[in-house]
Amino acid sequence: MRHYNLFPHDARIIATALEYGTKRIAALDRDFGRAREILELLPQEFWKE
Repeated sequence: MRHYNLFPHDARIIATALEYGTKRIAALDRDFGRAREILELLPQEFWKE
């Protein structure tokens, strides 16, 4: 939570994904982008600037 500066709920989602070995997550919440080196955010077209 502190490492990625995420809200507790978002941190729990990231922790759960990592616990299960997930490398991709479907989300439109840009906060998850802070963990990009771990998770690929899908759909990617929403994350292009």
